[in-house]
Amino acid sequence: MFRSFLTLALLLCMSTANASNPKPHPPHPPHPPHPGPRPADPTAAVTSYSGRAFGAEIQVVNPQPNTLIFSDTGNLPSAGGSLSANLATIAVTGTLTSSTITAACDGSGGVANASASQENVSLFPVKAAALTASVVSSQARADCDGVSGSSTITNLIFAGNSVVVTGAANQTITLAGIATLVINEQIVSAGSITVNAIHLTLGTGEEVILSSAHADVQCSLVPTRPTSWGQVKQIYR
Repeated sequence: MFRSFLTLALLLCMSTANASNPKPHPPHPPHPPHPGPRPADPTAAVTSYSGRAFGAEIQVVNPQPNTLIFSDTGNLPSAGGSLSANLATIAVTGTLTSSTITAACDGSGGVANASASQENVSLFPVKAAALTASVVSSQARADCDGVSGSSTITNLIFAGNSVVVTGAANQTITLAGIATLVINEQIVSAGSITVNAIHLTLGTGEEVILSSAHADVQCSLVPTRPTSWGQVKQIYR
């Protein structure tokens, strides 16, 4: 009995010691820091503009090579702005007559625009490639999302035949050895478009462009600063 009493006393002492000196719990691992807000996707912004429009460009070969340009806006400044040029009539004997010639270009708000138009067109009236039209106009537009352009040509007659204008870019009619006509000619590169409503080239070397519009923008990526609410959402993702 004395031995049992001694054993019980030892167990009580050990229990009291453990209660007085509990084993420490291992420390919790530190919480990983919240990531900062992710930067927003950059957006494209215009850094410069370019544009030009004119009513007509005539390249002649006789009596000597020469280029004549009518109703020309000139080149749009890189900072943008607007330019225009107007003529009541064009009259080049044996080559071109037309009326109410307008040309304009502008650049602002991230968009470059250009347009040109003329009426009552008669081109090379005494040649096999004679061309007439009631209205010949073009439009061009460029921004950081892309470029677009179109032409409007009404009552087109070429080489004695009525022409159905499809509206497609670069509609081409060829008279072998005589002339090549391109309707709604579109020349496109990155951020740039030139639309020539009519581009007629004769086999003898003469060349005429009617109602030309050019628009161009140069763009660069600009970081977008996230909003405060956007930052909060990023933290708790």
